[in-house]
Amino acid sequence: MKKIIIGLCALFIFIGITGCNSNAFIKDAIAIATDETGTFLINADQEKLYLEYDIVSEFSDIIIVRHNGKYGYINKEGKTLIKPQYQAAYPFSEEKAVVVSKGIYQIIDLNNKVLYTFESGITSNSYFSEGMLVVEQDGKFGYLNDSFQLAIEFKFDSAAPFSESQAAVGKELDGTIRYSYIDPKGRLQIRGNDESAYCYYYASYFNNGYAKVSLDDEHYAFVDENHLVVVDTIRFTRFDIRTGQYENIVEKIDYAQSEVNILIDGDKEITYFIVAYTSDVGRKYFLMNPNSTIIYYHYFTKHRLGVIENNYLPINLNNGSYGIYQFTTNPIYDPSSILDDEKYPYYFRQIEIDSKDSYSRIPMGINDFRNGYASFYTFNGKYGLVNTEGKVVLEAKYNQIRY
Repeated sequence: MKKIIIGLCALFIFIGITGCNSNAFIKDAIAIATDETGTFLINADQEKLYLEYDIVSEFSDIIIVRHNGKYGYINKEGKTLIKPQYQAAYPFSEEKAVVVSKGIYQIIDLNNKVLYTFESGITSNSYFSEGMLVVEQDGKFGYLNDSFQLAIEFKFDSAAPFSESQAAVGKELDGTIRYSYIDPKGRLQIRGNDESAYCYYYASYFNNGYAKVSLDDEHYAFVDENHLVVVDTIRFTRFDIRTGQYENIVEKIDYAQSEVNILIDGDKEITYFIVAYTSDVGRKYFLMNPNSTIIYYHYFTKHRLGVIENNYLPINLNNGSYGIYQFTTNPIYDPSSILDDEKYPYYFRQIEIDSKDSYSRIPMGINDFRNGYASFYTFNGKYGLVNTEGKVVLEAKYNQIRY
């Protein structure tokens, strides 16, 4: 009987679908997928690795797992790094992670060595970023450095991880949390009293030199590292078919993605923001650079532009389908556009979807590109994975995909 069991395990490992050998692993996994058989790691060859653990975090180099109510870590090959043993576990970053053991918060390394034990009453559910960790005590937030010293006192009503040497922090003013930014020494980056220093109603993380903020709780803007507003208004010229004339439109931004992205044009890098305003008939999306120059536009009633990766743009179309568009340095003009094409050419050409499955060729929506892939979904409620070249890597037959 033992020989039969061993033989079955070997067979499952050989075909890349395994769950009975805790030492098995998968090579070049690209996602966590779920179907009627369970949840597993999967690679581009559609080899699967079923685990004895529940996967509770997103796909990454180090994944949080759960077993019998305890938490631990595996790598993306499925190898157990730290067996589930903690009451709670938070993401690894900068080779450290916060865990909870018997109600005590600790910081461990990848060898499961305890590097630091928190004092009673101090907690954290965050991760290290730029050598700093958000910590909490009695409802106030501060920061611990990577030497495990309290670098910034507990004095904020909210706090976010550092990014590009600044962190968004909040303070309650008149019953509302307002936001400002600090440097690693805890110094506010906006001068003035509380009313002027905590001037944002929303504050995102800095990326590629800019951050998304809100100055009035209704509209959004992007600021640079010195907190100068670079984009807060959409200005364009539109053709009015009723009058036969072009009209100048000025609209405040009421939607913006936090991610600030880069297009590559030869040796040049083009920074852009994804922004939109909402009219009485729907939402209009634009790609704008820090000079407020429109580099792409499109009109949608309910969907959105995705985040560009390697010059590929995922777009959800208002007809219930999606497309992938590649940036090109040659302007393309849209004869059906309501905008003045001479002023607003767009620089993307559509990529044809390459799939053997008819469902996957005509999906309903697409998510952002990450690490070369984007998940998409079809009208039958199933998910697949497509790469930036438009090739469907995983056909649409999964209930969920995390990548």
